Amino acid sequence: MRRFLAIPGAVLLAGIYGCGGKSPGGNGGAAGADLDASDPDALVGAVACAPATYPIDTYAPDMVKVGENNLITFHLVKSEYRDDVAMRTYEGPPQLGNNTWTLKFAENNGQMPSGDILGHASMPLHSHPAMAQPVVTLDGASGTYKAAPVYLFMVGYWKVEFTVYDGPLGASSTPVDVAAFNFCID
Repeated sequence: MRRFLAIPGAVLLAGIYGCGGKSPGGNGGAAGADLDASDPDALVGAVACAPATYPIDTYAPDMVKVGENNLITFHLVKSEYRDDVAMRTYEGPPQLGNNTWTLKFAENNGQMPSGDILGHASMPLHSHPAMAQPVVTLDGASGTYKAAPVYLFMVGYWKVEFTVYDGPLGASSTPVDVAAFNFCID
């Protein structure tokens, strides 16, 4: 049974696309992925992260996506979360707060792209970006890139998109390819 809360000027429907509640699939996974519909207790407190039509990725190290134009491979090597209270860094699914991602980008010929790469984090269901956008920097020694901060400041559905350009960012640069990693954060 769905519950409605009437607020002057608005009606909020709990349990549809909420930010909060239990995400039985775990951080970075599809909410509800582990639910057993035959077990009514499993559904108590469950909140869907996004509509079924939205892509939701389940985090795993070394995730690979092919860009929308099929020209660049986007490789999320690992995600790290810094717990400032415990003064430790943890490797694993993206978490609420500041994350650092290690990435690789490769053209179809296996070469690294020569242009700049721009990161953008947003909550599409809320129509707002992250308060701080990820800055993508190259580590020439390892051939990997760092995106930091990947600042996922509230629970819910996050889209972290990377755009590869044909040269340095500027008036004459053109996007070559783009891909997004989409996670439910709880």
